[in-house]
Amino acid sequence: MSIIPNFIGKRWLKISLRTAHLVGFAGVFSSILTSSEQDVYWGITIISGLGLLSLEALSNFVWFVQIRALAMHTRYHSRCRFQSA
Repeated sequence: MSIIPNFIGKRWLKISLRTAHLVGFAGVFSSILTSSEQDVYWGITIISGLGLLSLEALSNFVWFVQIRALAMHTRYHSRCRFQSA
C-alpha cells in the first residue's frame, strides 16, 4: 500500500538525494569546524532530508510502523538505563 508507486528511476532518485544529503552534512560540519557561515549547506541538508523522508514514507506505509517501533525501543532502553543508575 503506497501513494507513490514504483517508477523507473526511483533508485537513482534515492541515490541522488542521499548524495546531496551527505554533501550538505559535510558542508555543515566543515562550516562548524572553520567557524564560517555557509547557510546553503543547511538548506541542502534539510531539503534533501525532507525529500528522502517523504519519498520513503509515501512509498511504503510500513515505514511509519518501523519508525514508531524504533522510537519505542529507544525509549524503553533509555528508561532502563536511567533506572539502573
